[in-house]
Amino acid sequence: MAIDISKYESTIKPGQKPADKSFGVKLMELMNKDIQLFGTNLNDKKKERFFSDLHMLLSSGIDFKSALELIVEEQKKKAERELFEKIKNEITNGSSLSEAMQASGKFSSYEYFNIQIGEGTGRLNQVLKELAKYYEGKINQKRQFVSTLTYPCIVL
Repeated sequence: MAIDISKYESTIKPGQKPADKSFGVKLMELMNKDIQLFGTNLNDKKKERFFSDLHMLLSSGIDFKSALELIVEEQKKKAERELFEKIKNEITNGSSLSEAMQASGKFSSYEYFNIQIGEGTGRLNQVLKELAKYYEGKINQKRQFVSTLTYPCIVL
């Protein structure tokens, strides 16, 4: 459970100007930033987005190749676009999604084996949804941890 500060009323009265509005905005941006040190893997937000988008596209009846093409097109960074393009090409050439993910080296064995089980049981769509929920929870837990530590650090 994350702390949602949007539910609380502002202490600034109507007509009163806050001292520095940008400080609160910058603090919230810092608290929501996904920090990754020395990692070569995709960050959790990208993985959550990938699994969520792939689940949604496959659920709507779009074929696998078209779904991956749409995911490739929405990538803004060149490295991520190349990664998803490589995965799409591997699958087009006959590999399974789990094999393509393992070959890329950017996904953990947890993700690889979950996808492999989903492919084997015919429940890939449900596995993608569960992986997206897993990463969403992981991201929220990180945010809660950072926000919990932020206040004591500011006070100190």
